[in-house]
Amino acid sequence: MGRLNYLVLATLVVTLAASFAGAAEIKDEDVPEFSDVDLGAAKLDVMQNRKYQLLHEVTLMGGGLPVDPFYKGLTASFGYTLHFTGFFAVEFVQFTYSFNVDTKLKKELIRTALSTGKNTPEFPEIEWVADVAHVVIKPLYGKEAVFNTKVVHLETYGRFGPAFVRRSDPKEPFAFGADAGIGMRLWLAEWVAVRFDLSEMIYFLAKKPQQSLRLDAGFAFNLRGED
Repeated sequence: MGRLNYLVLATLVVTLAASFAGAAEIKDEDVPEFSDVDLGAAKLDVMQNRKYQLLHEVTLMGGGLPVDPFYKGLTASFGYTLHFTGFFAVEFVQFTYSFNVDTKLKKELIRTALSTGKNTPEFPEIEWVADVAHVVIKPLYGKEAVFNTKVVHLETYGRFGPAFVRRSDPKEPFAFGADAGIGMRLWLAEWVAVRFDLSEMIYFLAKKPQQSLRLDAGFAFNLRGED
């Protein structure tokens, strides 16, 4: 019985010694930075600082206009965004050019019209889109563990604002509208991230409003930021 007591006591001493030794090895950089901690309050609000801060963001993305039944657009986009805070930014411009591919339905309708001696129907297509002065709201920022081997930092955002549309219609070549969408930014390094955008655009014609879904993915380059 005495040996068992000595064994328990020795185990306790070794455990406490290991705990103190581990605490002594903790460095300042290993301790996360917290703010707004009120130990005397009933509710404890803890906020960890963002690892990556954006300022001037340049984006290069590719995507598509997938929903029109007569053509599918393969798009290339270039944009610039100024980030004022971690929560708010303005995308001053995003220019998107669409390389359009006719669908089988459109080809069949044209062939049918030609075979019956009728005029070829018109199928206006979006040629390019210019987004200007889009408000960007970034409510969520966090980090995730990938297979418990790597921590990745990501951010979700919403964007909305006016858009100008150029169409292949000689009667109404230009249209004004707006689009709104959501997106996610996944950091690869301090200066580069991967972006995924999904947005719905509405533009107004003389006859009726038109809608177009836009999908984009690409790279965002942080020209100046701080850790």
